[in-house]
Amino acid sequence: VVTIAGKLHDRLRAKLGVVCLIVLLIASHVVFDPSLDDLRGKSFDAYQQLSPRANSASSVVIVGVDDDTIGVEGRWPWPRNRIADLIASVHSSGVSVLGIDVLFSEPDESPGGVARDDLLARTIASSPTILATSIGDYPGSKIPQTSIGWAVVGNGNAEALPWQPGIIASTATIRAGAAGLGIVRSVSDSDGVVRTVPLVWAAKAADQLSLWPAFSLELARVYKSGTGYALRVRPSGFEALKLADTIIPLSNGGAVWLWEQAAAIPRVSALDVMAGKAGDVLKGKIAILSVNALGVDKFHTTPTVAARSGAEIHAVLANQLLDGKFLSEPADAKTVERLWFLVSALLLLVASYFFANRLWLLLTAGLALCLAPLLAGYSAYLQSAQLYEPVQPAVGLAAVA
Repeated sequence: VVTIAGKLHDRLRAKLGVVCLIVLLIASHVVFDPSLDDLRGKSFDAYQQLSPRANSASSVVIVGVDDDTIGVEGRWPWPRNRIADLIASVHSSGVSVLGIDVLFSEPDESPGGVARDDLLARTIASSPTILATSIGDYPGSKIPQTSIGWAVVGNGNAEALPWQPGIIASTATIRAGAAGLGIVRSVSDSDGVVRTVPLVWAAKAADQLSLWPAFSLELARVYKSGTGYALRVRPSGFEALKLADTIIPLSNGGAVWLWEQAAAIPRVSALDVMAGKAGDVLKGKIAILSVNALGVDKFHTTPTVAARSGAEIHAVLANQLLDGKFLSEPADAKTVERLWFLVSALLLLVASYFFANRLWLLLTAGLALCLAPLLAGYSAYLQSAQLYEPVQPAVGLAAVA
């Protein structure tokens, strides 16, 4: 035993350069951690590209004011009485909830505008309708009152949560009868890809903090006949949200990972809805009314789609909320990845001693150790919806090998 230990020590001492490389790689991973986050995001994208979420059935349909609709009904924006007619047609198609991805932040000041605004307000109030709202640094904007109840628990301080100073909502007249207001803002990563979407936002005015749900979250709440939310906070920020019987894990900033679905999002032209040709495609569903004509809508890049409209992102997220399936990156993920690399690298060193005269066996062991992080990361994604970054440990092990 002493002889073997001595030979092992001599062999490892001879491989001092490799040991230094291992230490250097771990130190570099710690020092350049923020710069490597883009690579983490792309690895997580690869999981979804290989195996997107298999949703049970799409509960959301997009009603699009598309090029055909504008070609017949005229250019956007429409007079609000015509928008009211479209909303009435959607409701008469049997939807459970309608979300309107359009802001009516200014009153109609043209002749007859007051009557048109009143008609739009009455139509919105006639059936469950969620109105889009925006949040950000909007000087001079007022934060409207909201009737949604929030129960905040946990060992964090709600007053210390990250917040925005302003909100842009539809006019008081138009939003008065809405079933809810939802934030439609999304935030992309540094490479321009939307991977997470904030579900909870905080706004503050005159030292008064108010909490605001995302557009998709409000759609899911009304669809489930919920009356409010329970929010758990920790000292570092948000932790989790409860919607009916569903627990939703949140990042410190209140976001949830966008988990793309395999099935396409059903959509129907607003022109067909207004003509009564939509059939039963909207019956019992959540409908999102959106303007997706060329040159009007704004598109975003997501993990699996190069150009998704904002309405599509909220449709995917609403389906995800109703299915109760969520991705999570464990808090200790980077520590686990570094330990995995360290242990595997040391195993490579030990294997190089025992298999020094068996080259093919050594190559096989090295290949297995390099591939193991990739397989383990993909397995964690499939089996438990947990996100670990496997490429960096695998590349480091290849360098050691």
